[in-house]
Amino acid sequence: MALRRPTARVQTPVRATGERLAAGALALAVALIPLQRPAGPGNAAPADIFLALAVVATLLWAGYLPQKLRAPYAASLGILVTAGGLAALAGADPGAGLLALVQDLFLLAWALAVANVAKSSASLGVIVRVWAWSAIGWAGLMVFAVERGYTGLAGITDQYGGRAALTFTDANMAASYFVVSFMVIWATGYPRARPLRIAAYALLAAALALTGSNGGIIALTLGVAIATAAAVAKRLGAVAAVASVFLVGGVLVASFSLAPPTQIQRWANQSGQPLLVDSIGRSGASLQQRRLLLQEATSLLGDAGLVGSGPRSTKTQLASSQASFVKQAHNDYIAAVVERGLLGGVGLLALIASIVLRTSTVAFSRLTAGVAAVVPRAHALLGAIGALAVSAFFYEVLHFRHVWALLAVIAAVHLWGRDEARSAS
Repeated sequence: MALRRPTARVQTPVRATGERLAAGALALAVALIPLQRPAGPGNAAPADIFLALAVVATLLWAGYLPQKLRAPYAASLGILVTAGGLAALAGADPGAGLLALVQDLFLLAWALAVANVAKSSASLGVIVRVWAWSAIGWAGLMVFAVERGYTGLAGITDQYGGRAALTFTDANMAASYFVVSFMVIWATGYPRARPLRIAAYALLAAALALTGSNGGIIALTLGVAIATAAAVAKRLGAVAAVASVFLVGGVLVASFSLAPPTQIQRWANQSGQPLLVDSIGRSGASLQQRRLLLQEATSLLGDAGLVGSGPRSTKTQLASSQASFVKQAHNDYIAAVVERGLLGGVGLLALIASIVLRTSTVAFSRLTAGVAAVVPRAHALLGAIGALAVSAFFYEVLHFRHVWALLAVIAAVHLWGRDEARSAS
């Protein structure tokens, strides 16, 4: 016994130091997720360098100090990857399809790294605090760049008119990042000072508005509504939550009756402001384009067959069929079935079920004291997932790095942060 005690005392600080280093690498990668430009081959981005280094740091931590590792989402994403592989080999462009699968596996590795290192409340706290503060910084940078007219820094291009994308490759991707970050700040309560937190919400909402993303505004509205209903359900019960949903719905209906969407669109188009013209003003045309793209992508189902046409093949298929609106699917639900076939649809359903189960459990479960201090309002994570669910109708969010960071945080709380999970382990 006397010989074992010194060994235990030596290993404890080494283990803690290794975890802190891995958590620091992951936090840095989270902070730099917006560095998406310039885009490289295969949609690679400068941020991927830091994501890859964080994954390597996690592997070194896990290898040097053997850990109990978990693999959330691996089974469902494995089905999607398998379906994509079969579809890619059978499709017209196997190379592009297999490259998309490499991207899927990279994002899974990134999520698993975050989920496993964030097993302690200290590591989880570092990651989410850095996320909250860095998102505030990025939002402030966007507002500053737009205000000062630095169009290059703001990410304003002729392609998107007056819409800002910051360092993202797409204004809608930037909008999704700010929506998810808004909900992360809500869930974690960082910054702790309420006036600062309210200012952070306002800054992120301003950055979202500058992206001109109608889908982002809809997603944030729905996310806030879901998180609010979940909070009411936790405090007052399900009946009160349902009543609050009907109340909010009634207010929205009344608002639309007083100010119809067509009237708002007309006002935006006549405002002369490029941002309003290219966001609210184009909402009718944008909706029509999305509907047309959905119809054209759905028409590919017969040609794709049970196996699918291959990942990222929708644009190529639409071009070959001489469709009037040629783009990628911009819809995770349609893309999964058209590009990865029946098995891809099964994989997507399994992934959705896994996400919903984990998030709802986290939102309504009793958390350990340490994790509850880091994520005091876990119901906001349910709002974040609701926002992503509606966003998936407008663009393919499963390719976004910040989405997998969010899924990883949810998985970490589910695996390591619940009282029943701790007692079971």
